[in-house]
Amino acid sequence: MWITRCLAEAAEEAAPAADTFGSPDIIDLIIAAMGLFYLVVGIMTMVTKKFYGGLEKGYAKYTTESVQNCIIPIGLQYTLVGLCMIAFYATALLHWTWPPRLILIGVFLVVIIIAGLGMNKKLVKK
Repeated sequence: MWITRCLAEAAEEAAPAADTFGSPDIIDLIIAAMGLFYLVVGIMTMVTKKFYGGLEKGYAKYTTESVQNCIIPIGLQYTLVGLCMIAFYATALLHWTWPPRLILIGVFLVVIIIAGLGMNKKLVKK
């Protein structure tokens, strides 16, 4: 009997701690999984200079040579998008409030846009 009572008291003590930490909801887990996917696909694209994960569909309207010239910035952009999503998930786990999280996402978006500026001149439509 005393073991059951001790376990019940331990559960009562641990319950408030679990509530303050919080668990990630399904949306946070989806964001983290998508971020991991984009991170891996971006790194693989940069390293092997081939498209993975269906990325080639978005660049079908451009010539093959121009896409091959821009493949490293394309992979870099996907890597940064993945890092951005993972950082958003990590800040949710750290219980950051919305203003710092939005500032972090804004900084990532500016870096992603700057990384892709050179591609506009290099990509040639068919």
